[in-house]
Amino acid sequence: MRRTCFALLLIVAACDSDKAAKPAGGAAGLSGSAGVGGGGASGARGGSSGAGGTAGRAGMGGSGIGGAVIDAAVDAPSVDAGMSDSPRDVASEPMPGAEAIVRSDAALPANSPYVYIASSSEIRIYQLDLMTGMLVGRDSVSMMGPPGTTLASYMVWNSKKTVMYIAHSVPNPAIPIPDGGLTRVAAVTAYAINGATGGLTKLGNSVPVPNTDGATHIGIHSDKYLYLANFGSSSVSVFGTNPDGSVASLIENKTMLATGEPYRMAHQALVDGNFLLVPCRDLAVVAQFVIDPSTGKLTDNTPATAMVPTMPLPPPDGGIPDGGVVDRGAGPRHLALSFDKKFAYVVNELQGTITVFGYDAAKGTLGAVVQNLLSGDPAGPREVQAAHPVITKTTLYVSNRSTKSIGVFKIDAMTGKLTLVEHEVGGGAIAFPRDFTIDPTGKFLLVANARNVPENLANVLEISPTDGSLTLKRNVEIAQGSQFAGALQLP
Repeated sequence: MRRTCFALLLIVAACDSDKAAKPAGGAAGLSGSAGVGGGGASGARGGSSGAGGTAGRAGMGGSGIGGAVIDAAVDAPSVDAGMSDSPRDVASEPMPGAEAIVRSDAALPANSPYVYIASSSEIRIYQLDLMTGMLVGRDSVSMMGPPGTTLASYMVWNSKKTVMYIAHSVPNPAIPIPDGGLTRVAAVTAYAINGATGGLTKLGNSVPVPNTDGATHIGIHSDKYLYLANFGSSSVSVFGTNPDGSVASLIENKTMLATGEPYRMAHQALVDGNFLLVPCRDLAVVAQFVIDPSTGKLTDNTPATAMVPTMPLPPPDGGIPDGGVVDRGAGPRHLALSFDKKFAYVVNELQGTITVFGYDAAKGTLGAVVQNLLSGDPAGPREVQAAHPVITKTTLYVSNRSTKSIGVFKIDAMTGKLTLVEHEVGGGAIAFPRDFTIDPTGKFLLVANARNVPENLANVLEISPTDGSLTLKRNVEIAQGSQFAGALQLP
């Protein structure tokens, strides 16, 4: 495993223009020393607040992080910052606006989670200081290859938290393209997780899916089978695993429903027991499968799909980002299940909506629609690139890429319906939130922005234990094109 040193960022102070607003952190990068700057204003709150908070322990294990459900403790223990050569009372200092992350081997308490951020070129490994929200740089794993061929996407780990599996793309030398580059094919790679350092070491070989690209999400079943959603090629791939945790051969690559329709733009592979749910963005359905626990193979559930309804909405301001007709359906992208498995929350990318379904956990199927509402701010521009949900026992969080916010919604435990708490924009630092996670203690929400606007930033936001609302704590410079953020508390 290769260790990478990171350059020290120039520190830029920001003005605190609104003392009444929530404080915001500035940019941060990995280096050998820390800097301090000023704070800024945070995003506006909207809607009604409700009782939020989270309770319990993560228990994320075999379910990984896609469509994550977090069961976390409200009270995080205080830890020493461990980020500089001279001791200082971090808790008593004002919020820094711009700071540099320390690339350090300094020890943090054993309960300090590890944070993994995947990009087009590498996986960066940090450790989260639960007292300050600081990310301490630990290591990185290169994903380099020919330009555009090694995009790292989602990750998932086994139940023992000893092996991590990464959905990504690898070069396809058999099909060159005119500019001298290479086409890509979807693949899965296994990495052993070092229980003492959080580091990653490759296990075995990457296993590709021939003639298939667009690996966007990965799920795991009983530590034996892996499920890959391939957006570009509209298919679902199944892999086995070896006793040492490495990826075994491809078992099957499903490309058609029983009706003969392709899984158009399959975007997520969410495993729940012996069932698999796959939102298909351009088919406007969630495909529903039954997993054979003895072989890992998939058969269509009954019904094979659940239709995701559209909302009667006017055309968005500025039109559709990637062209085409205005009405392309809801565009289901990712979903998350409630803690009691009574409800499913589907985030629809194209319309910027959230569809709440009843869920039958015994059958693995979505039921009647409970609610359909906007994921973005109703008073602002229409959201047209909604991305990812994460759920606690009482709160649903949704990333909105085009309107650059994290939506916070209170969950009614009886009905499953959502009530808006706020849309947090982080003073403009939340730039293009493709993916995000909540640390296993439930104290911080960590956002990976996939575009460098204004910089390549990850955002660290503190979660209110009362209503689930967010306060920006820090901005961390990360690798360009970040696709995934995951947090793991090792045994």
